[in-house]
Amino acid sequence: MASLTNAYWEERWELGDVPWHRGSVDSSLQNNLHLLTGGKAKISILVPLCGKSLDLLWLCEQGHDVVGVELSDLAVKQLFEENSIPYSISAITDLTVYSATDRSLKLFGTME
Repeated sequence: MASLTNAYWEERWELGDVPWHRGSVDSSLQNNLHLLTGGKAKISILVPLCGKSLDLLWLCEQGHDVVGVELSDLAVKQLFEENSIPYSISAITDLTVYSATDRSLKLFGTME
């Protein structure tokens, strides 16, 4: 088995070898959002290891503030670009921050 280093995961994204990525929103999330939010509107939701999950966008559409954390900057850029979401890039210490300019979505990645 390959060593699970940062380089290993980056290579998987570069090759498009990401079988864990879904092309749709997780139905369990949709059916159980009320359990996650306690029925509250506009809460902050942290999604670790988010990749380019469409769950992030769906959570925003439900009115929540979404923060994702992802090792692969390629995955983060793909999320924004494949979904035509305008974004800005800034840096905090050794992290790159990708912020949507049209919704409450912020993703943290590693510095390239």
